[in-house]
Amino acid sequence: MQSSEMTHSKYKRVLLRNTTLSFVAYHIGFALTLFIHAYTNARLDTYALLSFLAFIYLSHCALFYAIKTRPVVTLHFTKVMLVAQMVLWMIVFIPWNYFLGSAKPLALILAFFGVHYLFLYARFLFSALTISYLAVVHLVNSYIAIHYFGLDDEFYLQIVYVAGFVLSSGLIALHSSHVAQKIRDNAAKDSLTQLYNRRHFLKLLEVEQERVRRHGEVASLLMLDIDHFKNINDSFGHYTGDKILTGFAQCITKEIRANDFCCRWGGEEFLILLCHTNSTQAYEFGLRLKNCICTQVLLPNIEPQTITFSGGISQLDAESTVHESINRADELLYLAKEGGRDRICGPDIGTARAQIA
Repeated sequence: MQSSEMTHSKYKRVLLRNTTLSFVAYHIGFALTLFIHAYTNARLDTYALLSFLAFIYLSHCALFYAIKTRPVVTLHFTKVMLVAQMVLWMIVFIPWNYFLGSAKPLALILAFFGVHYLFLYARFLFSALTISYLAVVHLVNSYIAIHYFGLDDEFYLQIVYVAGFVLSSGLIALHSSHVAQKIRDNAAKDSLTQLYNRRHFLKLLEVEQERVRRHGEVASLLMLDIDHFKNINDSFGHYTGDKILTGFAQCITKEIRANDFCCRWGGEEFLILLCHTNSTQAYEFGLRLKNCICTQVLLPNIEPQTITFSGGISQLDAESTVHESINRADELLYLAKEGGRDRICGPDIGTARAQIA
């Protein structure tokens, strides 16, 4: 329950930051419009301008209200709100073209239609290159139209328009890339432990299984289960249980190498992929991990030695599927629990007790 609430809170913060930044970007475009009309002494429709501002404020108030009052902010709701903001941009830049008067930078408006959709999921480098390309194309086309085809316009105004486009679009692209990365991270990781979730871990495991099948490399799975975790939750509360899970995950992260992967398989179960590691080496890793747990997962009213785990080891092979390898590790984990817990069981290890070396 607590990890789910943390995920919803992250999504809500991301949406509120993105909506706030969009509101700021609108004001950049609005300030640019006023500057252009003041500098060129062009006529400005005050009634239409006030209607334009009222629409911006009311639409953003509606967005803020929808986000703040939403009891559960899910990943799907986050994507829907981001798309809603993109549609709002498309609607707003139509009247903005009207306020710009004779310049009518239609190319920039059309660019916003496509670019802001790309910003939703694109990385910043891609968005920056797209913005730069559109800005250059617009300036070149404007220069040719004004100097060679007699378009009644000033080229310096086009430079001002493009500058506003680059500034506001760059601001949105920077923050949207941050939002997209947050969404990708949240979709791949468990919110409590910050380890990979089961779905993403299975993708990584499929890649490693294919490497084992093609190149004959060695890799092992180590499935772990914290012993008597339900009793800990019942005796000391779920807050203490969450602290144990996060401490356990931190120890795993500290002990594994850069090319190894770990996920929270479910509840108090963890699954570790140890690349270039046979079952004996995986067992030695389990011993090091036990030592880390006993010395670093220290909580009030709990002796460190009481936090133990049982484990099952399965070595990947070319003939087995990913799920078969996982099932073997799960069966050996069950055997370790049946043998008295606080031990690791592997294909050529037996039910050896995981003593600290």
